[in-house]
Amino acid sequence: MCELLGLPAPPEEECLDLAYRALGWITRHIHAALPGAVEAIRLLHRQGYALHAASGACSLELAGSFEGLGVRSCFGRLYGADLINTFKEGPEYYARLFADVGVQPAEALVVDDSADATRWAARLGARTVLLSSSPHPQTGVTSHLESLAELPAFLRQRR
Repeated sequence: MCELLGLPAPPEEECLDLAYRALGWITRHIHAALPGAVEAIRLLHRQGYALHAASGACSLELAGSFEGLGVRSCFGRLYGADLINTFKEGPEYYARLFADVGVQPAEALVVDDSADATRWAARLGARTVLLSSSPHPQTGVTSHLESLAELPAFLRQRR
């Protein structure tokens, strides 16, 4: 931007600080929750479930998005590659996440909209739920829901 305007660029550290502040501000102002998701998150939190989020994005983006939706306080850690030093591209991501949370995979329920991600977590022994409104071929996922709004009822049935 500075180059296009013919201005000297600030030092790299200042550029990074500005980028992080901009990302935090922008993501807090995006309110793009899927129908029923915020209510489901709040209900699960009130019911005592330990909630963490795992994303291919950085943790700062998750924090801003969840703050904007008013649900940040419902979650513990918000995982991005920046916190566990690995991309969400295979089982290693979940192995590091489970180790950081201090939970055995068999004690975890991973809910994701990616069939690959649910397979990676299941490979480690986690229970999984795939969120998708479209039909999927057999993925090895233990359960399938069309939306996060269905998760509280799903969990009640499993007690």
